[in-house]
Amino acid sequence: MKREIPDIALTLTPGIGPKGAVHLLDVFGSAEAVFSASADELTEKARLRPELARVILQKKAFADAEREVKHCRKHGIEIIASTDAQYPALLRETADYPHVLYVLGSPEALGKTTLTMVGTRRMTPYGQQMADRLIGELADRVADTVIVSGLAFGIDTACHRAALAFGMPTVGIIASALPGITPAQHTAVARDMIEHGGAVVSELHSQTRQNGNFYHSRNRLLAGISGGTVVVESPAEGGSMDTARLADGYNRTLMAVPGRPSACGCSRPPAVPYPSTRLRRAILRRPYRRLCLPAGGCGSGKSCRSVWFGSAAPKRRLRRVRSYPGRRPCAVRA
Repeated sequence: MKREIPDIALTLTPGIGPKGAVHLLDVFGSAEAVFSASADELTEKARLRPELARVILQKKAFADAEREVKHCRKHGIEIIASTDAQYPALLRETADYPHVLYVLGSPEALGKTTLTMVGTRRMTPYGQQMADRLIGELADRVADTVIVSGLAFGIDTACHRAALAFGMPTVGIIASALPGITPAQHTAVARDMIEHGGAVVSELHSQTRQNGNFYHSRNRLLAGISGGTVVVESPAEGGSMDTARLADGYNRTLMAVPGRPSACGCSRPPAVPYPSTRLRRAILRRPYRRLCLPAGGCGSGKSCRSVWFGSAAPKRRLRRVRSYPGRRPCAVRA
């Protein structure tokens, strides 16, 4: 029996998600030991429901796991389990790490010092400039650092390309099964990353039904694999801010590039979230005032949001206005 089959079968077993797999590995030590356990051990030692214990004992996922191993061998995909030495150490420290990673390229890149850099798909020239500048200066100081991002449009791909330009290895974590690359337009970039000592990583097996709901799961890998995360440019909501929240929850260093003061006519940097609950309460204790917050958060100045705070604020608390050439959105009166 190939050693990867029990590991993959554990992730393919219905009713066992990432946290469930982590729990079973903590109890039994390995996937092979999980499938070798008795029904009493699964229900009493691991505290599983009897019906879930029966599913594990039936080992129905082993046939699918064998097909997955053949698929990976055919396409040159490396299979790394969390019990392997090549598995990223920082990612293993998270409470919901994936038990199996599928890697195209160099698995050794995952064991080096990594820095995650993320941002908006609607990249501005300022965001491009800052991504190039940050990675260029990193290359001068710590050239062996691996730049990690999500291979998405905008800032993500800008970071990958900048790393390649400055001779730094770079790893892309995608929300689709290998060997395909999502988005397909970045297949050439992914190929360059692999050829220059980097890798493309996914936790999804080839039998996954792609439905567009795996981006949050992918973001937890971006946040967990590195000791620090940099938000280069981002709106108030979106995938990069999701990654930032996850990194903060994992107690990782979280950094953000300040937004341009002139962006959307507002002094609020695009990379900073909406005012916290504490700040909103402080504002509510004062006479009403209006804050102009960027709607797109991309610094394009196309639109903004006027948000009213305070007991005397108008009933319509949220108002979207358009900006026109030569006209500042903040100057639009209620």
